Amino acid sequence: MCFIAKDFEEALRMSSANEQYCEQPYELPDGQTIDIGSERFKCPEALFQPKMLELDQQGGIPNLVNDSIRKCDMDIRLAARLRLPRHTGDR
Repeated sequence: MCFIAKDFEEALRMSSANEQYCEQPYELPDGQTIDIGSERFKCPEALFQPKMLELDQQGGIPNLVNDSIRKCDMDIRLAARLRLPRHTGDR
C-alpha cells in the first residue's frame, strides 16, 4: 500500500497536479472502502526525514544503520560491509 518515492519532491508535485496520481482504494476490515492518496508516500518518508515529524534525529534510517554499524566491533563491521549494498544516495 505504502511506497518510498525515489524523489519525494517530485512525487509531491505529481500528486498535487493530479490527485489520482497515487490514489488507491483500500478496503477496511469492516468492509468500508477508503481512498488513500499522497499519504502512501508521505508516511514512510518520515523514516528518511524525521524532521517532517519535528524530531531531532538527523538523517533517519540511513544514519541509524551507519551509526549502529560504527558502534559494533571491527569484525562485525567488516562482515556488515561485505553484506550490505553500497550506499547509492539517500535511499
